[in-house]
Amino acid sequence: MFRDTSPMTPALQAGRPDVAVAALAGLSAPQQLVPARAFPSIPSAVAPRTEKLAPVVSAGVVPQWGDVNERRFALHDIADDRGQVQVRDLLYRADSRRLPTGAEQDLDRVSLALSNALLDGQAAGCLPQGRLLLAMNETSLCSPLAEAVTADIGAITLHRDLPISTRVLMRVAQLRASGVRFGMAGVRSETDPHWLLAPYSDTFRLDLSATPPDRLPALVERADTEGLEVIGVGVQSMLGYQRLSGLAVTLLQGPFIAAPQEMAVAALPGCDAAVLQRAQGLLHDRVSFEAVAVAAAADPALVMRLHLLHRLYGAGRGAEPASLAGLLKGLPPGVLSAWMEILRRSACHDHHRGWAHSVRQQTDEYRQALHRRSNGQDHAAIQASLWIFLKRLTQPSHYLKTLRYAT
Repeated sequence: MFRDTSPMTPALQAGRPDVAVAALAGLSAPQQLVPARAFPSIPSAVAPRTEKLAPVVSAGVVPQWGDVNERRFALHDIADDRGQVQVRDLLYRADSRRLPTGAEQDLDRVSLALSNALLDGQAAGCLPQGRLLLAMNETSLCSPLAEAVTADIGAITLHRDLPISTRVLMRVAQLRASGVRFGMAGVRSETDPHWLLAPYSDTFRLDLSATPPDRLPALVERADTEGLEVIGVGVQSMLGYQRLSGLAVTLLQGPFIAAPQEMAVAALPGCDAAVLQRAQGLLHDRVSFEAVAVAAAADPALVMRLHLLHRLYGAGRGAEPASLAGLLKGLPPGVLSAWMEILRRSACHDHHRGWAHSVRQQTDEYRQALHRRSNGQDHAAIQASLWIFLKRLTQPSHYLKTLRYAT
């Protein structure tokens, strides 16, 4: 399956619950998702919360439960026949920071799911362990967002309602050529045109709740012929489990296996929409990374998220970047553009704007002090010192301290 086809980044390798507190302090390792009670020394404003069997909140409806400073997402385990979790579905959940509305709500849902789990979740010490599967419709698939789901992150799930058109097939082929992985879902017939997606996919979801029992063997045989690993979903009872076991299907998901796990984590400070738009425009115009870095550095909340992206995609692939421009260069092609759009849709809110203002003020004062000491003679040294200073202030651990000790 996905775990065998490509190496995982250090940020997505399996972690241990016993290093959770260390991860909060330095984010040196990812963690299993554990309830907040496992963090007795961490205040409730910082510790992640889990709620099993919590209701799904519909898009456009403000949740009546939870804190306004929380970000939400859900994970649904896919386990093998020994009970070991192999991969997880990443599911969107509404929160009060940003709610999808209008014609582009599918793009907003994908953006919020990725941002809440991989950035806010990572900063709170509960980065999802292992690879994630994220469903996308035609709009999301054909947008820049799809390039954020690299093989190290997981795969894109292609459902039955995705139209089979030249546009879709060309986009899937293009993404597959760049390393993005896919899984098929919802196909109920051996003659369904969605089997055209099989050459680009790694897995096939067999839905017990939507497929007549007498059709199961033929679908499994077709998936085997296409070289797809079968995931049995909708397993609601021992009978369903036994049916799949008889077909040699060993990857399982459903109420009988595990319920979706609802997560709530502390929200990161909101990004400055104007700064983000400026940086995104420069990136689109293919200007130098140095110019993009100058624009991005004006917003500490954006710089913090870029640190987190580096840990997801760039950590272990070279030396620690010596500048913000170096950090941007270290991200895989297409990933930075994808995340600029994701952040534009998910991270521009008013939460903790005071923190960003304070960091910006401290950085300006430090810059002035450096210029006074050097008389402005050594520009390169000044910029290097400023980067070290800004990097320290925009570490998630520094931000979490402001929550921990806020009066």
